[in-house]
Amino acid sequence: MPDTGSSAPARRDGLRRLTPLDPPMTPFMIGGLVIWAAAWIVGYAADDLPNAADRERWLGICAAGFLLGLAGLALMIRHDARRDRDS
Repeated sequence: MPDTGSSAPARRDGLRRLTPLDPPMTPFMIGGLVIWAAAWIVGYAADDLPNAADRERWLGICAAGFLLGLAGLALMIRHDARRDRDS
């Protein structure tokens, strides 16, 4: 089997082992933040829920998802920077 220039080691059967993907994670975190923010805006604009407590609960869930997403974004920025530095 000809060498294709891949850095993956060859196995005994002549096939190459696949290396796992490690894509940048920051765009995924930003996408999640946008979804939580959009859900909060939709929930804030929706006045037709039968119970005001349900509306407040969903607004709190969206706000918590967004705030936790900010912490995750900080971690993913560090992860991506470390991955780029180590490559």
